[in-house]
Amino acid sequence: MPKPKSVVGWCLVAGGVLLEAFEHVDFISSHLPRQLATLINEPLILVVIVIGFGFVLIATRESRSESSTNASEPVNVVPAAVPALRPARHLSHNMQFTGAKYVQSTNGGPGIVIACFQNKPIPHTPLKTFRFGRVTVTFSHESGEAIGEVSPAAWADADVPTVDFEAGVTHCAVVAAFTQGQWGGCRMASQETYWGDTAYSIEHPPLPTGILKVTVILIGEMNVSLPAAHLTLTLPPNGAATVKVD
Repeated sequence: MPKPKSVVGWCLVAGGVLLEAFEHVDFISSHLPRQLATLINEPLILVVIVIGFGFVLIATRESRSESSTNASEPVNVVPAAVPALRPARHLSHNMQFTGAKYVQSTNGGPGIVIACFQNKPIPHTPLKTFRFGRVTVTFSHESGEAIGEVSPAAWADADVPTVDFEAGVTHCAVVAAFTQGQWGGCRMASQETYWGDTAYSIEHPPLPTGILKVTVILIGEMNVSLPAAHLTLTLPPNGAATVKVD
């Protein structure tokens, strides 16, 4: 028997049950205890019982319908508020170009032009070490015509091509050196030894005298570089150079 889909349908079902009960009242009474059989023989009581049974069916059906409807409706879940997290503080270096100058040797060695860099301290701020610093120097004539590039340039205070800059540390790269009666660059060259080690030496590619335009770039770990420093370098034949930071 198909299930009714409305209250009217359930009422019709209750009516049908009531008619069936009246037609078979003797059969029903014979299968019930005496007390209930006595009540069933009273038509009014039977009507009340059947109608009550019908209302029970209707209430049960409506309750199930509401439960089904509520289950099918989407539930809007409001996510709990997440407290804002403070961004982690990333430490950085404070590398700066601090100047360039000509340095006259005091022990008979060559006079040199140096360009210096420092990881300048910042009060109350921890600084990251600038690692594997190396310098590239590019030379050109005053007219803009290219002369050449020296990379990596030698360091005045180290015998390796790269240096580390901890907080407050300064290193100076050699831009040019007057040696054996002429000016030249200072390139750090490397060569593998018989034992598998690496040996370094300094090469001096020649530079013309006169006014030169120089670009100095410091490059560090992961090829992070500082803005280029621009110099005007005057190289006289006698070796006493002058330097101006542009």
